[in-house]
Formats: sequence, C-alpha cells, structure tokens
Amino acid sequence: SGLVGSEMCIRDSFYSLLPKKLALNIAKKISYERKDSHIVNQEKLDNIHAELINYAKSKWNQGCDIVIMGHYHHSFNFIDNQKQLIILDDCSEEDFNYAKYDGESISVHSL
Repeated sequence: SGLVGSEMCIRDSFYSLLPKKLALNIAKKISYERKDSHIVNQEKLDNIHAELINYAKSKWNQGCDIVIMGHYHHSFNFIDNQKQLIILDDCSEEDFNYAKYDGESISVHSL
C-alpha cells in the first residue's frame, strides 16, 4: 500500500508541474480512451452503488459517520441510520459539485 501511495504522489506531482490546460487535456484523453468508462446502465450503476455502500458500511463499523468518495462519473447520496455516503461527481472547469460541512451537517452543492 505504501508503493501505491508513492506512485500517486509522483503522478500528482507530475501533473502539478504542467500548465493547467495541458494537464486537463491529458486527463480527458486518458479518461475517454476507455470507451465504456462513461456508459453506465442502471444495472451497472446499482452494482456500483451496492459495492460502495458495502465499503461505506465497513468504514461506519470502524467509527466513521460520513464516507466521501469521488470520480464515479455521477453523484450519489446514501443515508442509513444517521450514517452517510456521499459520492461526488467528476471535477471539471465547466461543472462540478462539492461537499460542504457547516459544523453540524454536510451537504452537497453544485456550481
């Protein structure tokens, strides 16, 4: 797991050295080269949600109240027994959402 973290830091550091527009273009090209990466039918979406809910439940069992994840190409909010799973959409300059904690509760907003 340490190696994966190191690879992520190297990759993130590399992108931070590039001009913003170039880095976004590279990321878009890599993302869209997977032809089916943005095509999601309801069955596939239900399976993704079930998997992420199970993951969130494992974190809730460890004492977490809120699990926030992102980059699943859609937004999703699930609440169970005052525990919350929030999946944030893609980030792009044109459209994105974000989670905001006001000291008591968390909510999702879009720009």
